[in-house]
Amino acid sequence: MAYLHLLASWRNQDYDAVERIIDDEMIATFVKDDGSISRLNKQGLLAISKERFGMEQDWNFEVIYKGKKRYSEIVIVKVSREDENFNLLEDKSVCTLVFRTRDNVQTLKRMTFEMGIID
Repeated sequence: MAYLHLLASWRNQDYDAVERIIDDEMIATFVKDDGSISRLNKQGLLAISKERFGMEQDWNFEVIYKGKKRYSEIVIVKVSREDENFNLLEDKSVCTLVFRTRDNVQTLKRMTFEMGIID
């Protein structure tokens, strides 16, 4: 269950652990409020993670769905982050995570964020 390791590492802002879980061929897609789409590879996602992990914040995750395919696992998560006073730092996101299994090791292959969730 690589998704549990990813979410725990993300919550703890453990950059090295997150880096180990992400597949070298990973593609991340971010769909913003205005409909614009950004796509990042592993290095781009890690650069954003490093910047965000530099802030004092509390990450929150709610697993909405978990399912399996033949060679992968899909997890849908609601993501939010708050400051020390429990104020949202930005609107919530819904994220689809796809993990693939190779040589009995699961790595994050794809992630898609729908950003700007207000309820």
